[in-house]
Amino acid sequence: MRHLILSSVCALSLLLFSCKKSTVPAIDTSDIVEISQTTALSGGAVTDDGGTQVTSMGICWNSAETPTTDDNKTIVTTTTGSFSAIITGLLPNMTYHVRAYAVNGTGTGYGNEVTFKTLPVAVPAVNTLTSDPLYYFSVRTGGNVTSDFEGHVTQRGVCWGKSHNPTVSDYKTADGEGTGSFISYINFLAPNTTYYLRAYATNIAGTGYGNEITVTVPDYPVVFNPGTAYGTVSDIENNSYKTVQIGTQVWMAENLKTSKYNDGSPVPEVKDNSAWKDLATPGFCWLNNDEGFKNQFGALYNFYAVATGKLCPSGWHVPDQSELTALNYNLGGVAVSGGKMKETGTSHWKTPNEGATNESGFTSLPASTRENVGNFFPVRLSYTCWWLSSVYIHNSTDAFFFSVNNESPRLQDNSIQSKNAGFSVRCVKN
Repeated sequence: MRHLILSSVCALSLLLFSCKKSTVPAIDTSDIVEISQTTALSGGAVTDDGGTQVTSMGICWNSAETPTTDDNKTIVTTTTGSFSAIITGLLPNMTYHVRAYAVNGTGTGYGNEVTFKTLPVAVPAVNTLTSDPLYYFSVRTGGNVTSDFEGHVTQRGVCWGKSHNPTVSDYKTADGEGTGSFISYINFLAPNTTYYLRAYATNIAGTGYGNEITVTVPDYPVVFNPGTAYGTVSDIENNSYKTVQIGTQVWMAENLKTSKYNDGSPVPEVKDNSAWKDLATPGFCWLNNDEGFKNQFGALYNFYAVATGKLCPSGWHVPDQSELTALNYNLGGVAVSGGKMKETGTSHWKTPNEGATNESGFTSLPASTRENVGNFFPVRLSYTCWWLSSVYIHNSTDAFFFSVNNESPRLQDNSIQSKNAGFSVRCVKN
């Protein structure tokens, strides 16, 4: 009888065991960590295999609730215990729903749903490169955009100003787009001035700035001819100029730098490129719109300001073609007169400053120009142009000027240019 009872119990146990059904795995979803604009780290842990071996597991996610393996998913290599998995391909500033999952012979089990939000696009990260030594009032620097934080960099460059923490509202270069390193060339840095520079990069989130560096430009004093007896004259603003006698003429030995006519009324200062381009009235500016160039290089005027007849100090005037011809004659002709008018050396002039002797005492400096379309001509300081008072008779848009450059001792006389170009002015005594 006892044997019969034991046999019955064993048979019942075997029957109950054989009737037990497998279930889908039970799994927990890990918290979301290391969230960025496009990635995050999640994972899970199987707590019960459901009575059947787990064959696959991972995480699935979607922007909608209750994601499944039919949505985005990451499959991991392990099939036991806990795991971690990277979520990629996300969009910035978006909410996502995540569930861990595990698969066995019965089906797929899902863990608890976890929600997170990706980071918004951030301004780019950028470093400022150290600058090369100054070269004729210019410097080479640049930057390195180390991350765009999932917002494509649409513009990058270097901005600078005379105060700390310059921004793109100050002076700036534009040196391409995207990440990586770039080179920037900054021209027309005024003498005796300290500038503050920062690399910048702009994306949809805004503008990021690099570390600040400084560049200090020496004074570079003007080298007048020590053997010349100079006089002086002052304008309406009490700016003082050296003067020099060449033949029977008396010329200013410095470029005009007044912002007022000799009757005391103002000459309009025009900084904006488009406004300058469209001018048909008088206007002036400083080189690169930087008054730091005033004392050495003077101002740049359009011809409409010259045509008023009121730019020069009382008793002086802008020379005409016949007076330029006389100057050339007194200095030995156009082939050599330019060299006799140029400051010697290369503290201002770009090398080679061919034929420069300044034996006339005229002491021309490379003040550059403003183009008739409003841009400051990008060639480094290698030439200067002065207006004549003579108009070009064949059209109403051009006037005459004369010029010298660093590569020749010639004086380029009786050239013509649009009246709304920005040139220097030298006055001659009545």
